[in-house]
Amino acid sequence: MNQPCRHWDAHADTASEMLESLTDKQVEVLDQLCLHKTSKEIANELGISRHTVDQRVSSVRTKWNLPTRQEVVRLYRELRETAENRNDSICEPLIYEPSQVGIDAEADDPEPKNRTTSMVEDLAPAALAAPGMFQTNAQGMTLVDHLDLRFGPSGRFVAVIGLAFMMALTLALVLVIADALERLL
Repeated sequence: MNQPCRHWDAHADTASEMLESLTDKQVEVLDQLCLHKTSKEIANELGISRHTVDQRVSSVRTKWNLPTRQEVVRLYRELRETAENRNDSICEPLIYEPSQVGIDAEADDPEPKNRTTSMVEDLAPAALAAPGMFQTNAQGMTLVDHLDLRFGPSGRFVAVIGLAFMMALTLALVLVIADALERLL
């Protein structure tokens, strides 16, 4: 039980060090980005230039060696939560036993086990999957994020244009086939 606590403390120390390396103005901008505001909205609210907002985000991105702005915001949220929850009850034992209505756990299982892990194990894998058309992979990145990482924003633009061209070409081909079939009849 002491091992995870030491690991958690080390992770929290790293998180607090990374957060302390930020300036107050960078923290201000990152807090606004966590609220899903655009650079223009942040600039208007803070009374600074939109380019200044982008510079502050870019400097954090360079400092933390992250590829995208979204990754900066994601990591900032995680670090902030880790720093806030440092002294949380994650290392302390449960004071009470979680209750489940209609289930007698001691009758089914003679050996007591950790309730939190058993509850998660009982969930179906489909329940844990993220809903939506663009589901994320194990790393939490979508196809668009992968295109940004590999080719940059211009590569993503070229990929979208290429996809649109292929769709137009497919439509033209279907129309030509339909016209040829109509002539046969």
